[in-house]
Amino acid sequence: MHPIVFRLACLALLAGVLALMVQESEAVGDKVSECCKKVSTLKINITISGFRLQKKDPPCVKAVIFKTTEGEQCVYWRLSWVTDKVKELRSLLKKKNLTRKEKRQTPLPLPNHNFLRVLFLPRWARSWQSKPSTGLKIFLAGGPLIAQVNVT
Repeated sequence: MHPIVFRLACLALLAGVLALMVQESEAVGDKVSECCKKVSTLKINITISGFRLQKKDPPCVKAVIFKTTEGEQCVYWRLSWVTDKVKELRSLLKKKNLTRKEKRQTPLPLPNHNFLRVLFLPRWARSWQSKPSTGLKIFLAGGPLIAQVNVT
């Protein structure tokens, strides 16, 4: 290959690489996010399963984005039916969260005392046999008493 042709080929390759690098760096700097740039004022007549609020941040506009069976739909936030639907969905979410908390607060049945002894007693005390009237005290890392179980 002739030296001049070789140099031109190298320069062309270098120019191509630089062009790609500049294009990539511009793409990284752009704010990339999908948002509502326009909103609808029409009532949604399909099932709505959720929502999120979008703040105004140009080019994005302030909107309520409803999650429907056909995808997300951007709606004008000041419409009366929109505020009513948001209140309804929030109350449903609140009830759902309360139900979850109630389920979590249901006490678990305590296992038998042998299981507790194996879990919470030091290794040297695992052969210890308690009397039926004795209570087994459980401590957490030398901290305060967290539970007392009567061994029967």
